[in-house]
Formats: sequence, C-alpha cells, structure tokens
Amino acid sequence: MPTKFNTTFAEKVCFLLIIFMMAFLFYVCGYKLFNHLTPTVDTFNFRDIVTFSVSITSLFLALMLYSDWREKYVAESLDKDLREIKALVSDINFIVNRFPTTQNEIHVGEREEFFKIFWKLRVLNSNIKYADLNALNAEVDLFLTTSHGFINAMQDDFNNQYMSISERSKVMFDSINDLIETYRKENLKILN
Repeated sequence: MPTKFNTTFAEKVCFLLIIFMMAFLFYVCGYKLFNHLTPTVDTFNFRDIVTFSVSITSLFLALMLYSDWREKYVAESLDKDLREIKALVSDINFIVNRFPTTQNEIHVGEREEFFKIFWKLRVLNSNIKYADLNALNAEVDLFLTTSHGFINAMQDDFNNQYMSISERSKVMFDSINDLIETYRKENLKILN
C-alpha cells in the first residue's frame, strides 16, 4: 500500500531537518567555544557531529510518531465500535420487526437472542462515551429502552400494537443509522 505524502508529512520532514541542522550547528559552536576556552589537541571529528545531531533528531522523530500513532489508533478503534453498534442496532431492529405472536420454544429463543444483543449494545454504547458522542449515546440509550419496551409489549399484547411498534422501530433505526454514518465520516477524516 503506497504511503500518502500530504502536507503534514512534508511539514514533519522539514521540522526534522531544521532540528538536525540546529543540533549540528549547536555542536560545532559548542566545540569551537570549548576549544577556545580550553585549548586542547583534540581534532574536530565530523562523525561526532553527525552522531550528536542524529541522536537529537531521533528524539523529536520518536515524539512525533508516537502522537500520530495514538491518534490513528483511537480513530480506528472508534470506527470499529461505530460499525459494531450499527450492526447490533440492525440486529435488534430485525428481531423487533419479526417478533412472533406465539410463545413456543423457538420464539423464546429469539427473545434470548434479543437480550444477548441488547446487553452487547448496552456495553458497547457505554464504551464510546469517551469519544464525546453524546447525541449518539443518548439516541442508542433511547433505542435500547424503547426496543426493550417493544419486546415486552409485543409479548403481552402483540396483535394490537405490532404495526405501531414496527413503524416506530423503523424511524428510530433510520435515525441512529444516519447519526452513526455522520460520526463515522467525521472520524474517517482523522484517519486520512
């Protein structure tokens, strides 16, 4: 995969070259000053100058790479979490829209599946609070609470409420998907 050379990369290379030159000049001036104050027989060694300059430059390079790596890692992690939230919301919406009217064992199993997904989504939603996604957190919390109510209402009185529950679930699902895609697009700008 080819590396993208954008302005930030060029700026970083220029910054490192400036640091290298400053360290080079600092070493030369320091050597001349020291030699002037205390005359010695030491020779001026070019390898020592380059070694000193490279060691100073490598410190700045390490600091710059560390900050970029961390920012990219957080953005990738957040994108993964957002995609997983989207998938879990879709699964819950699917279960709500196909929840059966009877109480046989197969349908009880679907209810168990709903609660497994429900708790995964609850935990995942609490994990993204660090990213200041307050609107998404609130929307997912509302979706979880409402979908739990949907399942209970459909189990108790399925025939009278199914259509309104199905329509409300679709509206909430679409709203959350739009919000997730908005946050993912903003987050992907950090990765590029």
